[in-house]
Amino acid sequence: AAFLRLFERFMEAAPQVTLQLFVFMYHFHDHKKEFNMGTLFVVIPLSLLSLASALTAFNRATRITQDDKENLTLMGIFLQFFWHLCMISEFIILV
Repeated sequence: AAFLRLFERFMEAAPQVTLQLFVFMYHFHDHKKEFNMGTLFVVIPLSLLSLASALTAFNRATRITQDDKENLTLMGIFLQFFWHLCMISEFIILV
């Protein structure tokens, strides 16, 4: 079930953030048209947060099912979420 949720979020949020970044970059360099970019500044980080939370939830669910691994603490979950968020953001920026 955790893998299906991860797959679903990547099928929804990853193409969405790619399209939003394309629209942002297209209209950012076009000075002739006025474009309200305020919504993109909200939606793009939300998509990135969705991807990072999906990876964190999948890793947490995987750890719970393994007998030799201990459950993550709240601090461990936060650090893993922040790590995933930074990794995804880096991939987005480099592309």
